[in-house]
Amino acid sequence: MGRPRIESLIDAVLGARPGTELFRYEHLSLALGLLLDDGRAIVVKVRPYERRHAACSDVQRVLYAAGFPCPELLAGPIESDDSAVLPPETPEAYSSAPCVARSSSAASWSVSMERYVEPPAGDARGFAPKARLSGEALCRLMSLASHANASAMPSLAPPPAWLAWNHPEPGFWPAPDDGDEDLNAIDAPDWLNEAAHHVREVLQSASARPVIGHGDWESQNVFWGEGRLAVVHDWDSIVALPEPAIVGAAAGVFAVKGSEPSWPTLKDSQDFLAGYLASRGCDRVGSGSAMNAEWAKEYDRIFWAAGLWVHCFNAQKALARGASAADLERTRLLIRERLALTGSQDAMRAQF
Repeated sequence: MGRPRIESLIDAVLGARPGTELFRYEHLSLALGLLLDDGRAIVVKVRPYERRHAACSDVQRVLYAAGFPCPELLAGPIESDDSAVLPPETPEAYSSAPCVARSSSAASWSVSMERYVEPPAGDARGFAPKARLSGEALCRLMSLASHANASAMPSLAPPPAWLAWNHPEPGFWPAPDDGDEDLNAIDAPDWLNEAAHHVREVLQSASARPVIGHGDWESQNVFWGEGRLAVVHDWDSIVALPEPAIVGAAAGVFAVKGSEPSWPTLKDSQDFLAGYLASRGCDRVGSGSAMNAEWAKEYDRIFWAAGLWVHCFNAQKALARGASAADLERTRLLIRERLALTGSQDAMRAQF
């Protein structure tokens, strides 16, 4: 691709040039809000290239076409092996300097452009709705996603690290999603090791076939307005996993607001599942679909294990980054409360 400035890429794809920078957000990817000179407001996403991004984008297009509240994907993902697709440090640099990578060593990049969706008035990212509403919203997403032609799409594998209990890497833990620590070199308390190994065994025993769903159903990825779902973001986190695992992971984190201590209570997670199942019972998606099968008894164990895996993985990352005793204690209490629901033995729970 040579060394195009980011504005040249936008101009070539959308036929307009960026003017005002509205915002930028950097975590696992860089999201750049821009007002174009033709009046359109867009978000440009730049992240290290993964093959799965193409399939994630296909699902986003299917959901948008079906009327689900998600941003309209205008272009991408466009693969580039050139760090020049990264934006400059300051908005003023758009017209005068190429975009040079600042800190990443990625070999290539994925660039996507989508229409900016204004947050609902009087509401903000991070609002946690009632648990049942959130479960119903996830069911709607998964019902519509089941219409995606998965056989014609690129693979959605591998899932993000926090859902990668089947990862092929050496060691028990996968590589973290947001750092370069070796989680397998970190000493963890026995209760965390035992719980993580147990829930991984439960998840690896799941016989339910994969369905498509959202793998990062945290409240900072979801906007609500007046008690209704307004828009869902983070479509790079679309996954193909057993249904109860997707729902359980979401029920374990749906109230999380970034790094704030805002985990759902046990009742919250139970209510989330109740909302999901109530919606699932009246929103069938076609004969033969995995979503049409009854919620099997084994699904409950997988549901609770998936939520616990996410918390165990996050606790292991926190240990690598100097977690406080108070944070670990909160995790221990959460695991102790839910472990029996995964079918763990009394001897294991006794150490909690």
